[in-house]
Amino acid sequence: MRAQTSAEHRRLYLAARAVVERHYRRPLTVRLVASAVSVSPRQLQRIYSAVGAGSFSGELLVVRMRAAAELLSEHPSIPIADVGRLVGYPQGPNFARAFRRCHGLSPSAFRAKQLEQARLRRIEEGRGRQLEQARLRRIEEGRGRQLEQARLRRIERAPLQKARRLTPAEHRTAP
Repeated sequence: MRAQTSAEHRRLYLAARAVVERHYRRPLTVRLVASAVSVSPRQLQRIYSAVGAGSFSGELLVVRMRAAAELLSEHPSIPIADVGRLVGYPQGPNFARAFRRCHGLSPSAFRAKQLEQARLRRIEEGRGRQLEQARLRRIEEGRGRQLEQARLRRIERAPLQKARRLTPAEHRTAP
């Protein structure tokens, strides 16, 4: 392949990626993107296989799943079905299936995991450290109080021992 052709393919590939990045929410096809960058659909497929790391559909899937993961992590108030629609999946089950294939978790499990990791990061970073320390202090104080009360109950229940007489040898060593 000539250097000029290679440079042109690279330019077309980057233009196609920009179209996908900008319009992934829409129902994109190879034909639509090829039309947007002024090449034939077959030529765009060849460019993707020569320059890109995969296929057009693989690229579109990666862009959509990255956007879905970001929405699930950063906007927990958006329902999962709406996240699917926002990233180009009008049918919820299709979105859930694609997401599970890509990330290995269902969208709801992914969101729960991300929220838990965010909570732990806040604790580690110190934003939640004071709350966590206060919670631990309350637990420790409550446990310490319980232990002290149990010790006092044992003392109260213990039978009084009679004072025993010291032997003459013990008298000499006693202070």
